[in-house]
Formats: sequence, structure tokens, C-alpha cells
Amino acid sequence: MLVLGAWPLLWFWLLSRHGGLSWHYFVTGGQLIADVGDKDGGLHLYATRPDLQFGPLSVLVAAALLMLGNTAALFVAQVVTALAGLLILLTVRTLARDAHRHVTREVLDRRVLLAAIPFVPVWMNLAVRFVHIDDMLALLLTTGAIFALRRRLPYAAALLLGLSVDAKPWAIPFVALLLLVEHRDRLRCLGLWAVTVAVAWLPFLAADPRTINAGGFQIPVDPSSSLALFGLGGMGTPVWTRAVQVVGGTLLAALAIRRRRWAGVVLLVVLARIVIDPGAHSYYAAGVVVGAAMWDLVGTTRRLPWWTLTSALAFFAFRWVPQPDWGHGVITIAFFAAAVWWIALRPADDVTPGGRWIIRLPSQDPVKALTCLGP
Repeated sequence: MLVLGAWPLLWFWLLSRHGGLSWHYFVTGGQLIADVGDKDGGLHLYATRPDLQFGPLSVLVAAALLMLGNTAALFVAQVVTALAGLLILLTVRTLARDAHRHVTREVLDRRVLLAAIPFVPVWMNLAVRFVHIDDMLALLLTTGAIFALRRRLPYAAALLLGLSVDAKPWAIPFVALLLLVEHRDRLRCLGLWAVTVAVAWLPFLAADPRTINAGGFQIPVDPSSSLALFGLGGMGTPVWTRAVQVVGGTLLAALAIRRRRWAGVVLLVVLARIVIDPGAHSYYAAGVVVGAAMWDLVGTTRRLPWWTLTSALAFFAFRWVPQPDWGHGVITIAFFAAAVWWIALRPADDVTPGGRWIIRLPSQDPVKALTCLGP
């Protein structure tokens, strides 16, 4: 706990001196949502500013923080986002204890500490240097949803997964986690998820139908992105990108659950987004290390968190190593392919003890238990 306290403080201090690089987007969104009398504000927010690529929940959180004043709001956002990363890590630790009851507390805490060492600087880059509260909310709420499933609270999980989409639309594929709910409750959970998403987004669509165009907002394809390897560098975002990210991420998540490797869902969904994203920002690595830590600690029994370490190197540390633009794209594709094979495609009979973990949810028949779509 001493290391987990001192290590984040060190990185907070290092990165806060030039922090808040993306905070201006949230300032703009928070100010516009509060200005309901302006034709460019209120529910017209996404129609007039499609570059604000985050959901209404993130906008409302930013607006609430701005009531403290811009300087104080930035600092509080940095602190809260930093603490959210530690909360995610501690939640994963709890999930790991449930998944590996045969592992002693000392061994588990050692594994958590080893995962925290590469996890913290990557997360602090998101939390302090860029301050993306939208990605923080999406990852925190999704982790909370998985915890709710473990605690036999499927409707709470559906609500949290819906709120994650309200924070950041790329979180849509996490809805596949509701496949872990017993069949008779699954449709109700999916309905609650859909209502939660609709309540946040439909008012904007009803007030200004141009809101739908925000989903097709074009950004240039970064030369170091995976898309640039296929000759798309310098072009705008391909029209099919967002749809493929959602569909591909959902299918991979469902396949991982089918293979009884639900602990790898977060990693697969984040990588499915990154591998065909026109951007190649360093803060994307935060989602990768969250998914990698969950897979390392919950889905495997290895003493060393290899996925967390290699993801921190591949998506964060190597960005400061001199290399050609296409180098980062190659690393992204290779890491994505390795994760897809290891988590989603490997035969189901080769499953780690953590992957065989059964989530039991409420059922009208107390004898029946949910077993991740497997026997």
C-alpha cells in the first residue's frame, strides 16, 4: 500500500506540470450544455460541436466541476481521474481474490503490485496529462459492472454498462457482458441498458436531428495509426470505422465469453477500437492496461503480469523510442492479433482456472447457476 500510494504521487507530480492537454474540450462542452438559451448550446451541443466526441454524462460531470472555477475544476478532475485508476486496480484485485481462492493473499498482493508498477504511469498519462474524464468514466463504470455481476446484481450491471456508453460511445461493445446473465433475465437487462442509453442521447436527437452527424465526425488518419499501414494516412476517418469498431468489439467480446474468458473482454474491446482508430494518442494505452491487468490478475494464474507489462511498453513507453511512423501501427496490429488468438480463439478446453470462474446470478430456480454460456 505504501508503494501504491507513493508511485502515483510521483507520476502525478511529474505530469501535472504540463497537464490538462485535453481539458479544454470538456470546458467547452460543460459551458455549452449549461447555456440552454444559446442556439449553439443546450441540447444543440452535438449538432454544433461534433468534435466533442464524448457522451452527455461526461459533459454533465464537466459542467458540475466547472462550478468550482476552471483552475480548481482542472485540478479536481485530475485528482478524481487519478483516484479512479486506483479504484479500478483495487476492484480488479477483489475480482482476482474471488477467482483464485486457492492463492494466498501475499501472492495475490505481490501480483497486484507488479501489475501496478506499469499500470500507474500509463493511467496517470490519461488522468493528469490529458485529463480524459470520458474514458475514465467508461472504464470505471465497466469495471463496476463486472463487479456487480460477481455480486449477483445483474440490473445494476446493466445500468452501469448503459452509463458507460453515456460517458463514451466506444463502450457500446461492453454490452456483451450481459451474456453472462441467465437467459430469463438477459432480455430485461438488455432493455434496461437500452433505456439508460436512450435517456441520455434521445433528448439531443429530438431537439436537433443534426446530432446524428456527430457519429461521422472526420479526423485525419494519424501516420502512426494502424489505418495508415493500409494507405489511408492523411485521409479523413473512413465512414465504416465506427461501425466496425462497435460490431467487431461486440463479436470479440461475445466470443471471449463463449470461450469462458470473460476476464479478457475489456482488453479485446479496447484493442478492437484502437486497431482501426484514425487516432494514435498515447492516452489510448490506459484502456489497454486496464484490460491487460484484469486479464493478468483474474483470467490467468501467472505470477508475473506479462500482458500488463508488455501493453505498457508497446502502447506507452515505446512511443518515446525513435522509430518510423509505421512502427507503432505494426506494434498495435501484432498486439491485437496476439490478444484475439490468446483470449478469443484458443480452444475452450485450454482455459486457466481464473477463466473457468462461474458467475452465479439470481434465478427463479435456485439450483441453476450461470456458467458463461458453457456447460
